[in-house]
Amino acid sequence: VLLRYLSSPGDVVFSSGLVLDCALQCGIAYQCSCAASSMLMAQVAMRMSDPGVIPRRHVIKSKFALSLDISTSQRSKQVLVINGKRMDLRYCRTCNIVRPPRAQHCIVCNNCIERYDHHCPWVGNCVGGRNYRYFYRFVSVTFLLDVYMIVMACLKMGWHADGFGGGIAAEPWNLVLVIFNFLMGLFVGGLWVFHTYLVSTNQTTYDNLRQARVGAFGTGCE
Repeated sequence: VLLRYLSSPGDVVFSSGLVLDCALQCGIAYQCSCAASSMLMAQVAMRMSDPGVIPRRHVIKSKFALSLDISTSQRSKQVLVINGKRMDLRYCRTCNIVRPPRAQHCIVCNNCIERYDHHCPWVGNCVGGRNYRYFYRFVSVTFLLDVYMIVMACLKMGWHADGFGGGIAAEPWNLVLVIFNFLMGLFVGGLWVFHTYLVSTNQTTYDNLRQARVGAFGTGCE
């Protein structure tokens, strides 16, 4: 509208509706860019951060150590009882360490991860104790952005002079935007609800899959 006014001032008639529509579009664009930037920063932080890789123990490869069989033999399994729950601390042959509670070996990253949650293929990194907050922020901002886009697109179609149907006919891409964000919101929203439940009950995805661990580490946002 501004470019058209500068090129042909007499062809553009400003009205309150035109000004309101321009302000609405500028506000939507600014808020969406802020949300998208926050989502991108959370994704980059999650991709570049350390999920909680446990350092490996170097194997002794001398002939004397091999003759004594102390370098490659599997250690005995250790057992802990935490809040009445039996926890088996298993020996990882790849990392040559006894994994602490809630740690698991990721077959994709090929490392033992502290407080292992899952491996996220969308960012190509594990989700663990050190970067879980970035993952939760990424899911939360993405879900809020989907909801915001749906609400703004519906309002824009509803504010049309010819009603909701007229808004769809004039700008059908708004309807496409609503359908796309609704489908994305179903997946991301379900993921957000699930991880909000995990945070509120002090669980990880791996703990939730193995129901024997539920309640072993307390409850609540700890």
